Amino acid sequence: MRLLKLIVCILVVLGLYLFIAKYCYINTTASLPYGIYLKTNQPIEQGVLVAFYPPASKAEFVSRYTEPGTPLLKKVTFIGGEKYHLPPAAEQDSRGRPVIPYIPATGIVPQSHVIVEGETIHSLDSRYIGPIPTKLVITTIKPLWTW
Repeated sequence: MRLLKLIVCILVVLGLYLFIAKYCYINTTASLPYGIYLKTNQPIEQGVLVAFYPPASKAEFVSRYTEPGTPLLKKVTFIGGEKYHLPPAAEQDSRGRPVIPYIPATGIVPQSHVIVEGETIHSLDSRYIGPIPTKLVITTIKPLWTW
């Protein structure tokens, strides 16, 4: 009986791991609440959460904070054609290193691009990497379990 319980437990953990690996992202940064986010493939619109790859032109800057090829998770605040105004940017990152904010902080979002924002002034978002081409958006996401 103990062997059967162990096998069932292992299968449940394996199934959960496979589900999360295929259908979810795990957020471990302060940009959004920590937790597990379900891939949803909703239309990209203002207010949805997205997983995306940063533009190649910002790869060197982004690599200071995350491994290359790692998707970022943020909230879409403006979409193509909308007038945007970025929130204030920090002059230094959370480790005290200087950062250069994206300029211009106001303007019109280019077509087929979005402005994304995290929840902190140090979030690696459009304040620092500018508008994100929608072709770099992998999927929309929604919180499944956060803490």
